[in-house]
Formats: sequence, C-alpha cells, structure tokens
Amino acid sequence: MAMRLGDIKAYKDSFNFEGGLEQFDALPEEEKSKPAARRLQAEFYYQDKSQNTKERFEKALEILDSIEKDDKVDETNRLRGAIYKRKYPYSKDVNDIYRAIHYYCKALQTDNQIKADAGYGAGNVLYLYHLLMTERGEAISDQEKKEIKKRADSLAKISLKALKAKGDKAHWDYASMATLEMALGHDTQAKEALEKYIEERKSVDYDREYSITLTQFIRLCRLVQVNDGQCHRILEPFRKLIKDRVANVIESVKIGKKGLALSGGGFRASLFHLGILLSLAHQDKLRSIEVISTVSGGSIVGMGYYLMVKKLLETREDHELTKDDYIDLVEKLIENFTRAIQENIRMKAFDKPIGTSLTVHLGELYERVIYNKLVDSLPDNMANIAIEPKGITTFNPHFHNELRANKVPRIILNATLLNNGHNWQFSQEGMGEKRYMVHQDTDRNAPRLFRRYDAIGADVTIAEAVAASSAVPAIFDPIEITGFDATCETLRLSDGGVYDNLGLAAILQDECDSVIISDGSRQLDDDLEPSNFRLDVLKRSNDILMHTIRDAEYQRVQSLSERGVISTLSIYHLRKSVSDQSFAQLLDSCSKIRTDLDSFSTTEAEALIYCGFRLSYPDFATSTKPKMIDGFHGDYQTCRHDVLEALEGDSHGVLKTILLAVPSSIALLFLYFYPGISVFFVVLSYGLYTMNKPLLKNIVNKSIGWVMRYFSRFCLKYTRYAC
Repeated sequence: MAMRLGDIKAYKDSFNFEGGLEQFDALPEEEKSKPAARRLQAEFYYQDKSQNTKERFEKALEILDSIEKDDKVDETNRLRGAIYKRKYPYSKDVNDIYRAIHYYCKALQTDNQIKADAGYGAGNVLYLYHLLMTERGEAISDQEKKEIKKRADSLAKISLKALKAKGDKAHWDYASMATLEMALGHDTQAKEALEKYIEERKSVDYDREYSITLTQFIRLCRLVQVNDGQCHRILEPFRKLIKDRVANVIESVKIGKKGLALSGGGFRASLFHLGILLSLAHQDKLRSIEVISTVSGGSIVGMGYYLMVKKLLETREDHELTKDDYIDLVEKLIENFTRAIQENIRMKAFDKPIGTSLTVHLGELYERVIYNKLVDSLPDNMANIAIEPKGITTFNPHFHNELRANKVPRIILNATLLNNGHNWQFSQEGMGEKRYMVHQDTDRNAPRLFRRYDAIGADVTIAEAVAASSAVPAIFDPIEITGFDATCETLRLSDGGVYDNLGLAAILQDECDSVIISDGSRQLDDDLEPSNFRLDVLKRSNDILMHTIRDAEYQRVQSLSERGVISTLSIYHLRKSVSDQSFAQLLDSCSKIRTDLDSFSTTEAEALIYCGFRLSYPDFATSTKPKMIDGFHGDYQTCRHDVLEALEGDSHGVLKTILLAVPSSIALLFLYFYPGISVFFVVLSYGLYTMNKPLLKNIVNKSIGWVMRYFSRFCLKYTRYAC
C-alpha cells in the first residue's frame, strides 16, 4: 500500500521529526509536488535536530520559496514565521524576530485572514513583540516600546474579538484566547479560557499539544513579567490534568534543558568524571540532567551511571526521590568503579578466546567487571536501555520530562565512523550519524544517517556500543557493523575521541540551554626542546592535532554561550587555573597521569575524584565536605610530597613505562602479534623511555631514516610504481 500525505502528517503529530524526511521520500511523485506536502517537508527540515543547524533552516525556507501558485499562501507565511521564530534561539539575530513578525502579520492583514487565523498567528506575534522588547532591552527607545505595545494590544483586541464572535469554537480556540488575554494583562479571563480549553479538549493524557500550549504560555508569562505566584494562579486549570506538577513545568521552562558532556581520556577521565558527578549530586543539579553525551572513558563510566539511574527511576516514583538518593547512587558507583579498575581490564582484554574480537572482548569485560556489579540485570541490547519511569504508562521525553522533578536522561555514546570520518552515535532510539557538525557543501562523503534499531533489524549490545566508543586506535580493532543500510557494506567504528573527544556535538545538537563539560582528556604540554626522534615527532604531531580539535570545540561552545544560545556554560578540566597553590600542584600532577585503561592505584583514583569534585563545587572552601571527599581531603589539602611522589611513581613506574610509554600502541601490537621479539622491544622501550639515553634515541632515529631511505630507493629501482 502506497504511503499517502495523511500518513506522514500522523507521523509528524507523534512528535517524531527525525526520520520524517524519509517518510516524505516514500510519497508518490504526484503527492510530493502538492503545496501541502512541500510545507510538511519544510516543517520536517526545520524541526529535525539531527540536521546541521544552519542548513536545516535555510533548506526549509528554500523549499517554501519553491511553492508556486500556492492556494494557501497564508499557511506558507505562517510557516515562514514559525521557522524564523524557531531559528532565533540559535542565531540570536534580532532580524529573525522581525522576519517572523513580518510573515505572521502577512497572514493577518484582512478581517477574513484574522478570522481564519483563529488567534494562532496573532498569539505568536504577541509573543514575539514581547520577546523583542526583552531581548533588545535598552536598545529600544521608550517611544518605540510604546508603538510596539500599541500594535500588539491592537492586534490582540481585534483577534480576540473575532474569536469570541466565532460560532462553534474548537478547543484550540480557547487556548488562543487565553494567550491573547494574557498578553492584554487580563489574568482572570486567561485562566477562564484555559479552563474551557481543557474542558473542551476532553483528553486526560498530557501530550504534545498540552506541552506546547503550557510551555508557550509560561514563556509568555515570563516575558510580560508575571511573577511565579501569579503564574501559578493563572495555570490553576492545569492542576486538574497534571496535579501538583505545574511547578515542575515552570521550573523546567525557567532553567531549560541541561546537558552533561563526559570526555574521553581512559580511566583517568572516568575517575575525574566521578568527582564531577558527586559534586553535581551534592549541589542537587544531577537529577535535572536530561542529556548525557559520552566519549571513550566517559562512555565507560557514563553507561554505569545511566544503568544505575535507570534502576532508580524504574523502582521509585518521581515524588519519592530526593537529593540524597542521587548522592547515594554516585557514592555506590565510585566505590564499585574504583574497585573494578584495579583489575587491569586492558591487559585482561588481550587474554581473549581465539577468534574473538579484541574490542568486543573488552566490552564484555566492562559488562562483567563493572556493570554487573552495579545493577541486578543488564538490558539485552541498546534498544532496551530506555528508561520507563515508575508511575507513567507511556513516557515520551519530548514532553513528559518537563513534568518531572527528577528528569529521565538520555545517553548518547559517541564513536567515530572510519568509513567517512564522521561522528557516530549510539542511543536508546537507534544508531548512526547526524549531520549537526557536517557542512554538506565541503564534506561530500556519503552519510550513514541515524536509523532506529527496529528499522535496521539488528541488535547492538551495551558491550559493543561502549567498546566502540573506547576502542583506542591501533591498540583495539574497530567494531564492525553490517547490514546497516542498502549498501550492505561493512561499517567500522573506532574511538569517539578521534572525531569529538568532548562529546559536544550531541549536546549542542539536542539544543541544551545549560551545558556542563567534564574534560578529563590529556592536554598539550609546552615542550621547550621537542624531540627529533621520529616516533616522538609522530606522537607530538598527533597531540597537536587533538589539541587543535579540542580548542575548536571549546571556541564553538564558548561562542554559542557569548551569543546567548547557551544560557549557562560550565567547563571543568585538569589544567584549570586555581589560586590555591597546593591544589594547583595536585592538578598539575593529575594532568600528567596517563590516559589508559590499565589498573589505577587508590592514590590516583582518589586524587582524580577529589580534583573533579573540588573544581566543580563552588562552596568547597566554606562548606562541610561530603564523607567520601573529606576522607582524603586531609591528605591532599597541603599536597604533601609523599602524595605527589606517589602520583609520580604510579604514572611513571618501570613496568608501566615499558607497557604504556609512547608509543604504547606499537608496544602492545608487538607484544600481542609478535611475542618472539617482545623481549627486544621491552629492552628497547626501557632504554629509550625510562633511561632516556640520547645516544640510543639518536641511533634508532638514524636507523629508521636509513631503512626508509634505502627502502624508497629499492621501490623506485625495482618496482614499476613507487611504494
């Protein structure tokens, strides 16, 4: 049976914009050319957050430009207004507000247009007028403010009069009346209209329409400077529907969506993140996190935290949970995680069954050694990790989360797709790449766009997803995925840090208003005398490349913060400048700890957790320290020499130097694939990196150059093509 236009309208009404463009492509050609279909295509584009932010709005407007002889031009103009209104929070270009007002007003020029509009466009114009005065502030003269208010009030009165004169009113007419009354300052009438709206709608389920109506109304209340108490009174009718959760919605609108990015950096990053999580729990900020984006070491600890939150939210109702529940959860996670990583998971991974993928075996170790100790039973695959909170029959994070004091988070694990060099994401909904950070004019590589698991017909385990995100290149083989799409090619996934080591792409793509970045990655040290040893130069060059990518990500997010796209931005890392010199010493020592997946000592673990907590806890100096931090705070507050020496010894001991010194990937490859020459490599590693003999370095450096030179000559002389 062929897909019809009504089918994808229903798809859109299910609040599912991602994948809508695929639905549109399935329409017959004669359906696609209709103005109504083109408008729907434009709506899918501008609402689809998986697309590149700038391009999705431009493409939507371009589609509307292509509609010729549209018999419903008012609908097209209203959609243009909606696109510019939605574009403004990202662009922060005040001209987008003016453009949105312009197009909404084009559909409100005659009495018939105002009647047909039924208050929809008028309500949006009023909202935008108030937004304009709020955003521009002192830049607008008093005279202009008076003129704007006069136009807004006039439009509200005309539209309200037309709505009241309307015969048979639909339930949404009352919602529009409430908005118009609110804009005119008629609180009592606004409340009465909301009562009528809920009564006429006759729906007891809080759905997308209720969510849009309520959140837009709350935003308007804030713009017209209605205080929270007055707002509560006006929204009293919603208490019949959602009881005492109106306060949660008001708070959700006020603080916006919160996102937490957990960077890559091996277990060093994991331990640093644990300190951040503990700090957020003690500040009562952890339960308001809605999006968790993780990379490599961040994915290992992030998945552990997510599984514990899943168990908590599925066994306790929202009103039963408190700040202490999250503190207890993180403390349990710290206790189990720090014990688990004493087992040297990385080296255990090499002791794998014949024929088993090294990286898959690594993921299975994560499950067995870490996750099975945190929860009673693990979900079978990524498609089953979605949290189904207790007390809610059907949960949709797009509009049910705003009702909750304890948000249901989504977790996104980031990997790198080696086939095209793009970011790959695993989530509970599906997997694939999203075009948020890809500019289609300059990057022409074929995309493997995000698809839902049920559409793919393939299962991905938690072990595979976490292992793919943390598959350090050259040490661990890529995770392979087949049958993802019609190309039937093998997709290979490697460490997410290759593309985006901070995990920012997913956070920004989800349009979080508040962003917290926990960065436990290795940062580039100043080197006054960089080595000319070829392997050292190779490593240094790679470090510079990673440093450049990281810096570009920070510049991106800071630019969004400065423009007001992100309301609050918090960044925590181990090179942060602090006034306390003893703490600065500790940070410096921790910043030099290796970023690996081997065994970490108790000293290293506690120091990293302490650093994460102290950096992100604003009242650390004056507040009572949590039990888990206060236990070793006394040891570290003066940064005694024995503590710093212990960190130095743990990071640069002889055995770890042999196994982990640069280039550690080459050491492990030789040890794994060529055991016969492992003794030679161990001696060479010890000589080059522990003893650091310049003579040995020089000999090996010249030897490599000699081999490369004569090998090149051989290729040129005895082969048809240069090697």
